[in-house]
Amino acid sequence: MSAHDIDPNEHPVRANRGIVSVVIILSILIVLGLGGLVYGMATKAGKLGKGDAAPAAGHRVRSMSAAGGTLYLNLVLPDGREVVRAYNSGGTLLYEIEP
Repeated sequence: MSAHDIDPNEHPVRANRGIVSVVIILSILIVLGLGGLVYGMATKAGKLGKGDAAPAAGHRVRSMSAAGGTLYLNLVLPDGREVVRAYNSGGTLLYEIEP
């Protein structure tokens, strides 16, 4: 018997120990990657709506328009000042001006 002959009585896992360990390591990496993906999606979803995209209580929306992926809100603040806020499609405040 040479070194490359396979003993039919030997357990298949022992005969392919290197391949089995590679499969186990790659399986663990896939599970960790999927877990990270789910965690990242949950974190991203949790941040939606928590930004400054919505006017605060007491703000009145006088008018609203959208152009080129940007939302423009004309707001009247509780102190009577009027401002225009621009938000991108992700809900992030781009700028605020007083007309």
